[in-house]
Amino acid sequence: IRDSMKAGREKTMYFSNKAVLVPNLTLQLLTKDVSKLQIKIGRRLSSPLSLASLLANNPNIKIGVKPNKSYGVLLDRVLIKHKNQTVQFATETDILHMLKMIHKKRVDFFIEYPPVSSFALKSESISDALTSINIAENDARSTFTHIVCSKTPEGKTVIKAINQIISM
Repeated sequence: IRDSMKAGREKTMYFSNKAVLVPNLTLQLLTKDVSKLQIKIGRRLSSPLSLASLLANNPNIKIGVKPNKSYGVLLDRVLIKHKNQTVQFATETDILHMLKMIHKKRVDFFIEYPPVSSFALKSESISDALTSINIAENDARSTFTHIVCSKTPEGKTVIKAINQIISM
């Protein structure tokens, strides 16, 4: 599962060696929608939420996913099993597009690293408040990830420099 998804991304991007420890992927939804989700699932969101159970028990829920992205072995399996409940975003990195989809009720939430969402919102001076919900199917609380650049000569140079620094 993971290799085929990463292969699609490798056509347009260069990946560094694993370099950055980040909090793991979470469900991202508008803070104003948290109480609605808690009512729907019948409990508070103080512990990790099983994405498999959420999607199985709520067939009308839609989750936004990035094209050609692997979310890890366990999450990929859940997303493939419930592919009729996934909506692919047009691009791999556009948080603004994801927010528009949530506001238009085309998706209920999306999966993202919390720092990525926070940075995008701050960079664009967007006041929407997002809440991160831990996903039970994550392999761990945090993960090492890659730095990614577009597949251009400049991107290749940057990734080469990053890999040299990482290996020091």
